[in-house]
Amino acid sequence: DQPQRPVNVPFTEFPQHDLAVTVPLRSYNGAPAGSPIVVNTRYMIAYPAPAIAAKPLPRELTAEPEPVLPPDADVVLYVHGMDSRLEEALDLTHALHRIGAQTGKKYTVISMDLPTSGYADNVDHLRIAPLETVGRARFRPAGSDVEITDLQVFDAGRRNTVPTLDFIEDFIVAFVDSLDGRVPGVKRRMQAVVGGSLGGNMAMRLGRRTDLAWIPRVVPW
Repeated sequence: DQPQRPVNVPFTEFPQHDLAVTVPLRSYNGAPAGSPIVVNTRYMIAYPAPAIAAKPLPRELTAEPEPVLPPDADVVLYVHGMDSRLEEALDLTHALHRIGAQTGKKYTVISMDLPTSGYADNVDHLRIAPLETVGRARFRPAGSDVEITDLQVFDAGRRNTVPTLDFIEDFIVAFVDSLDGRVPGVKRRMQAVVGGSLGGNMAMRLGRRTDLAWIPRVVPW
């Protein structure tokens, strides 16, 4: 039961926005795919802006800012690591902004909270696919000479079936589709998808696909 916006934690100086992303589910082992899952997530569009002098806090709450993508933005989509959040992109964002100030490029980093990370919705993995999708567990019987009596050995033939990773990959694609519909130009201005750890895994997964013309290059680490 996460708060919409937490307090007393580090946060980005760039505006944060919310987006409802409808993620389709895949079919596994011939079983029909489940109903799409809507994930409410948080994201930032970090466009390099000139320094603004600090102003006194207003006495009334201001309206939520509308997301904007200037026409000269060079977009980099940052995918964070497992159990992280969009603020992981800030070090790279500040570095790209410094480089852009010297080269005249308006590097703009878009980063979002992945499902069940940051302040995005928590998603029960059993809604994505049943455990049998990755294999049927075989338990060692009690009384064997193995100390761990509940050791699970999954079917080797299904070892590469990873529904949760598939879901995160499909979430990223659906996120970009949804954001481009709300902020036109995201796909057209995309320069790269980057990320490390889980984000690197996602970058490589997205880079191997031939149906995403909006990805010109990927940078995994």
